Amino acid sequence: MERKVEAELSNASKITKKATRTLFEQVIAKYHERLLGAQPSPQFPASYAEEFVVKRRAVIDKLITSVFENLPITKKAKTKLYEIAARIFHCDSFWGAASGIVIAGYGVDEIFPSLIDYDCDFRVDGFVRHKERRRMSITTETTSAVVPFAQTEMVSTFMEGIDPNLQNAILRGLESLFTAYSDVVKTHIGASGVDPKLIDQHTSILLEEFTKNIREYRRREHVMPIIDMVALLPKDELALMAEALVNLTSLKRRVTPDAETVGGAVDVAVITKGDGLVWIKRKHYFDQSLNQHFFDARRAST
Repeated sequence: MERKVEAELSNASKITKKATRTLFEQVIAKYHERLLGAQPSPQFPASYAEEFVVKRRAVIDKLITSVFENLPITKKAKTKLYEIAARIFHCDSFWGAASGIVIAGYGVDEIFPSLIDYDCDFRVDGFVRHKERRRMSITTETTSAVVPFAQTEMVSTFMEGIDPNLQNAILRGLESLFTAYSDVVKTHIGASGVDPKLIDQHTSILLEEFTKNIREYRRREHVMPIIDMVALLPKDELALMAEALVNLTSLKRRVTPDAETVGGAVDVAVITKGDGLVWIKRKHYFDQSLNQHFFDARRAST
């Protein structure tokens, strides 16, 4: 939609009020349609969107005036802006940065550990909007797993043998190559009676088969050997492996222009059914050598 607006503005010799209103309403309609198609967040009651507009209509009016200034806004477009404001909060699509929360461990009746990963982004009217990203449990069939969070590229590289960004670039390049080759074939032999649609169909099949084979190779030769070994590692070595993966991500962030969102001292803990949560390594907010009494008191209490 933004490209369409830019194209309209660059091609027009003069921007009329009618053209401005039309483009403005098209942009609003596009975002309105997108939000209406999103699923409502289960944390909110079904009537929340309507109640939100009633409660905050004056605030929304001020924001509309501040953002759109003198742009012509019809009554229909303004109604859609009200609904957009409400749906941003009410839908389960996260538009900005979200915080992740991971809950892992054992329930009272669980034999094997489980993990639930949530995204949360804000709290409004007593509701915390959150969305479950994944749920994983160890079973007799799934005996181990390595699950990265947040900045996952280095863990994925370690597990799969290839950087995910490099892999995506290769696949995009192959797709462009196959498409260009298909166009060349259609141009040179299309006149001989070969159906161009059949060429496109076979091109898609070949690319899909190549992608599938690469995916299966990664899993067979890289992922599964590590997963199988993780199932056999003792607890102390599992802790060392987890710390090493975090440090690997930290090192990559430190030596590249990317923001250092991973780094500093790393806390390491092991959770088991019998021992509960046990700290393997834990940083303190003070210099340990200057506060020996703190650790003496803790040892005395245990």
